[in-house]
Amino acid sequence: MVTGRPIEVPEARYDFENIYNLAPGVQGGHGWHANAWNPETGYLYIATQRAYFAMQSDANFTPNPDGNNLAINMGANFTYYRDNPDAPREFVGYVSAWDPVTGEEIWRGEENEGPTGGVLSTGGGLVFSGGGNNTNEFRAYDTVSGEKLWSFDTQTGMVAAPITFELDGKQYIAASVGINQAGNYFAPNYSRLLVFGLGGDAQLPQPLSYTPRELNPPALTASQDVVATGGQLYGQYCSVCHGIGGQQRGANFPNLMVSPMLHSQDAFDQVVLEGIRADKGMVSFADQFGDEDSEAIRWFIVAQAINAVNATPLAPPQDVDVPEDLHTDEQ
Repeated sequence: MVTGRPIEVPEARYDFENIYNLAPGVQGGHGWHANAWNPETGYLYIATQRAYFAMQSDANFTPNPDGNNLAINMGANFTYYRDNPDAPREFVGYVSAWDPVTGEEIWRGEENEGPTGGVLSTGGGLVFSGGGNNTNEFRAYDTVSGEKLWSFDTQTGMVAAPITFELDGKQYIAASVGINQAGNYFAPNYSRLLVFGLGGDAQLPQPLSYTPRELNPPALTASQDVVATGGQLYGQYCSVCHGIGGQQRGANFPNLMVSPMLHSQDAFDQVVLEGIRADKGMVSFADQFGDEDSEAIRWFIVAQAINAVNATPLAPPQDVDVPEDLHTDEQ
């Protein structure tokens, strides 16, 4: 308060030798998802994130016109969490009611894996928010107490903030929904505009079934050094589309951890280096790196898939509901 300088955590000054488990991580304590302000309660309703990311300077960094230019070792996550298995590494989201005058949290909604949805606050004493990427639910909370008053099964994730409008003297809530499902890139994502009003009785279409790809990585035979190198390369060239650490990012890009091409370096190289899927937006990266780098990236994704298998005991593939009106032969 005296100098205006931020209060620093000394360990957070990571360098080439020291890794720091940053929280909030690069995902941020809050992303792009809209917050909401209610002048009646005086509270700010925040789409909050609690995430970690292992930070280390990249000793080999050189500016590159393609890929990320963050000068951090994107493979540090793999190395740090391998060597510190008990270190926190979660990424969860929730709605937080915050009093900006007292600087205190008043209440918070339930926590979801990944980011939560944007927030809308109304004059009727309600706070609306979607469940984010991985929770198929639209919710309404009491603005003061945080009590969950209503929810609706959206059959898909919801990250965009809802809106409210009036038409012919009646108030409505509209929500744009649709995100990747358990079936990932290859499954329909239930994208719709849902509009709610008192007395509404419309029903979502009855679902059909869809069997998602199984998480079935090959055995890891590469060294830890190769995997760490692959993680760094993946972070620089791949993560912006395919997600941090191999996790799927949105519905527009496939989840590489379930790709059958993990079982064949030749097949992997045909996509990554030879550009056989350039017509689908996956161009060749042969002008950025060579065979050894491509192999290292594949082994990193294999390692991440194995970690995912070990983190969650595998069950037989489950059917995922797909609305009939979205089911086509192409999907």
